[in-house]
Amino acid sequence: MKKIIFDTNMLYNYLEIRGNTVGRGHLINIINKYDTYVTSVSLVESIVSFKHDFITIKKIIETIGEDFTFINIGLMPVEDETIYLIKNSKSLTQISNLIREIEEMKIKKEAEFSRLFFYSVLTVLSWCIIEINKEELEASGKIGGVIQHFNAALHGNLNYILEQYRGYLEKGYVEKAPQKRMKKVYEIDIKLFMRLCIALYYNVINDFSIIDMSKNNQKQLDSIFDALDTDKLLKKINIKGISNTFNGPKLKSIIDNTLNDLKEIYSDDTMFSGMEMVVDYFIRKVRKIILNGAKFKTNDISDMLILSSIYAFKEDEVILLTHDKDIKSFLKDTKNDSLEFMNSYNV
Repeated sequence: MKKIIFDTNMLYNYLEIRGNTVGRGHLINIINKYDTYVTSVSLVESIVSFKHDFITIKKIIETIGEDFTFINIGLMPVEDETIYLIKNSKSLTQISNLIREIEEMKIKKEAEFSRLFFYSVLTVLSWCIIEINKEELEASGKIGGVIQHFNAALHGNLNYILEQYRGYLEKGYVEKAPQKRMKKVYEIDIKLFMRLCIALYYNVINDFSIIDMSKNNQKQLDSIFDALDTDKLLKKINIKGISNTFNGPKLKSIIDNTLNDLKEIYSDDTMFSGMEMVVDYFIRKVRKIILNGAKFKTNDISDMLILSSIYAFKEDEVILLTHDKDIKSFLKDTKNDSLEFMNSYNV
């Protein structure tokens, strides 16, 4: 039997919380005919979004066990006890600590996945720098040194990046615009890291010592800064942007190969084990950031985690109800029948 999962906005449509994108009657028809579900990701999004609106939070939570069965997504969970406490609460004050804990957990998870997107994008771009300078690096025998320096720079800053993103997200939620803040930060961070990689490239090419540079060896520092000021790749990035700089036939192979390598790594990771569609969606997003100028969106994280709910049932056909354009475009290229189902019910 079909299992029907409502994403967050489809849940809002059913409850008529925000401007509807589909008639509620169509959704009631589906609920009456099928087993319907909502995920912990949607509950987290809803609770954080309406954290000052007790009536709306209660309205959403009360659908659990009535209209929907609950699917707890391990990567963004909500405990049964939390649902029970919110259901039986009498005021916003009674659940304020729970709401705060849920928001902190959401920020923590979003920071972790934001870092994973950043790591993936920069892994691909750092290999592009190597590919662009491949002839010189191979001739000088210094390709291994550049790879080592790039890896050290990226892996050595992962904890710092995580804490930075957590801080940015905390400020973003206070401002009620976490996505806007993260978009801007992401673009800046990518360009800064590219500048760091190119500086490290010149460091290796010129046989400079990191130890000497850490002691503020002015001659070496001046040489690096002079090289950065005239570097053609950096100038192109600053003028044309990442996508227009790296989207070309010369780099297609290295980009495809690196993304495939990342896909294999993530597919073997216990976090995404057995979730091929989730990994494919993630890699597709990374590719679009690099090649199509797509902006990083924190909503992509929630979409990806809701997509993982398709794997909650092994034998039954799972349908995801969504109006998200990116998810619908992705589902179109899979064997999943969600789009056909939505069309048949005028959703």
